[in-house]
Amino acid sequence: MDGAEAKMLLKAARDHRLYAPWLLPVSTGLRRGEVLGLTWTDVDPTNGQLRVRRNLQRIKRELIFGTPKTRRSVRTVSLPKRCVAALTAHEVTQTQERARRRQQAAAPPAAAESFSDPRKLAIRTDLNAGVRS
Repeated sequence: MDGAEAKMLLKAARDHRLYAPWLLPVSTGLRRGEVLGLTWTDVDPTNGQLRVRRNLQRIKRELIFGTPKTRRSVRTVSLPKRCVAALTAHEVTQTQERARRRQQAAAPPAAAESFSDPRKLAIRTDLNAGVRS
């Protein structure tokens, strides 16, 4: 994808709930599996950084957390301000979505949490809903 295509994609995705995971690879060079493997403990908005410590891989039709292939792939990445803003907004949206699911399930928070996201993935999609560690 060239620069013009990336700009078009990001402009079209601006109001989509998955804008942050599309912005990260374009802005930082992160791979898709690295983005999908992020947890909120990996993201440091105060210092404008994130840590790449794992990735999400598809192996024989299963989604599994793995470690990056090389030592250099485990790294700290500086985030542009627009990525920090997008991730912050994404976390707020994700928290609101969890609260809605709890209300819809009419279950106490502890029980509702079991079907939301026990690993606190930063980027939660239908793709990584059934991930094994």
